[in-house]
Amino acid sequence: MAIAATTQWEIDKTGTAAAATNGGGFNPSQKSAGTNYSLKANTPSAAGGPIAAPTGLAMTNASTTLTDAANPFTPQMVGNIIYIVSGTNFVPGWYEITAYTSAGQVTLDRTAVSGGDGTSGVGNIGGCIDLPADAFFEQCVPGNTVFIKGGTGVTYTLCEAISVAKSGTSTAPIFVVGYNDTRSIGCTCDGANRPTIAAGANTLTFASYWLLRNIVVTTTENYGLRGGKGALFVNCKSTNSSASANRRAFYCGNDGARFVDCEAICTKGSAITLAGTSSNILWCYMHDSAQGCIIASSNALVGVVIDTCTTGISGTYGYYGLCLNCTIDNCANGISLSKGDTMLALNNIISNCSKGVVLGNYNEAAWWDYNDFYNNSTDTTKVPTRHATLALPGPHDIDADPGYTDSANGDYRTGGNVDDTGFGVRLGVG
Repeated sequence: MAIAATTQWEIDKTGTAAAATNGGGFNPSQKSAGTNYSLKANTPSAAGGPIAAPTGLAMTNASTTLTDAANPFTPQMVGNIIYIVSGTNFVPGWYEITAYTSAGQVTLDRTAVSGGDGTSGVGNIGGCIDLPADAFFEQCVPGNTVFIKGGTGVTYTLCEAISVAKSGTSTAPIFVVGYNDTRSIGCTCDGANRPTIAAGANTLTFASYWLLRNIVVTTTENYGLRGGKGALFVNCKSTNSSASANRRAFYCGNDGARFVDCEAICTKGSAITLAGTSSNILWCYMHDSAQGCIIASSNALVGVVIDTCTTGISGTYGYYGLCLNCTIDNCANGISLSKGDTMLALNNIISNCSKGVVLGNYNEAAWWDYNDFYNNSTDTTKVPTRHATLALPGPHDIDADPGYTDSANGDYRTGGNVDDTGFGVRLGVG
C-alpha cells in the first residue's frame, strides 16, 4: 500500500512545536479514523507538536505491524500519519496508522523497514509540519491536499530548492491550498491572509497537475513559480524582484495551464510566461514588469488587466489565441506579436500606450474588433494585409476615455464612456 489519496496534510509554522519530522497528515476516509492530530488545535497545548513521540518502535522485516513496549498508541491515532525519524533498519518517512490493535500495537499502510527487523525506532505521531520541503512534496500522492496556514505576516522562508518530480493526474490532482480560518479546498483566503512562501533564489517547481490556491510567492529565481502540465493557479500572487534580465514570476512550459484571479510582477522579465498550448489566463492582474504576459499558440486571455509594462502581451505566435475583455494600460507596446494570423482580439481596452498594437503578421484569418483604443501615441502598427478592406482598428472600434476609477492604484473599473460589463476589469486578486 502507500499513503492514501484522501490524505490531508498540514503545514503550519504558527505552531511553536511544528517540525519537519512531525506526522503532519491525516486520512479522514480511513475506517475507524480518530482525531486529526495534524491540526495545531488538537496537539498538546495547541503548540503543533506530536501527540506522541515513541522511541522504542519495533517491526518485523516485511511486516506492517508496528509495536512499542511502552504502549504509546490509542484508537484515536487511526488515520494519522507517523513520521519515523530513525532506528535500526527503519526507513525514515511518513506512514499512515491504518488500524489499532492495542496500546502496544498498530498497523501501518506499508512496511517501514528494509534489510532486517526494525528495532529502536523513533517516531512522531501527528503534529504540524513547519516548512515546505522537497522531500515532503515528493511523497505526496495524486488526490492529496496540502493545507498551508496563513494569516497576516505568516511567511515560510525556503531553506532549499523545491523541484517536485511527483505528478498528480487529471482526475486526481494534488492541491496546495492556503487558508486562514476555514480549512477547505474552496475556502476564501484573500490579500494579506494568504500564506507567503519566500523562495528567494531557490527553485519552486511543481510537476503535472499540481493545483495551487491562495498562495503568495516572492522569488528572484529564473523561473519564479513554475507549474507543469495542467497546472492551475487560483488567487495566487508571485513577485520576482530579481535585478537580472529575463526572469519570470510565473512560468508554465507545458500545455493546459490555467490562471484565475492571480497577480504577477516581474521587475526584469515576464509576469506570466506560457510556453505550452491550450492555456488560459482569466481575470488576472499583471503589472510593473518588463513583459506582462508572453504567450504561445492557442492561449486565451480573458478579463485580464495589464499595466505599466514595457510590453503588455508579447509572443512569437498568437495562432488561435483569444484576447477578450482585457485592459492594457500605460505600456510602451500594448500587444506585440510577430505572428497574429489567427488571433481573436475583441472587447479590449488598450490605452495610454506608446504603441497600442504591433503585429508582424495580420490577415483575414484574424479578427480584431469592438476594442477601445484610447490616448495611444500610435494605435496600431502592422504589415499590409492581403485585402485592402480588412481594417485594423476594426469597424466597431471606439476611441473613448475609459474613465478608470483609480488606475494609479490598480483600480481599472471604468466610467460612463464604456460599459463595465463589456470590458475586462475584474479585480479578484485580493
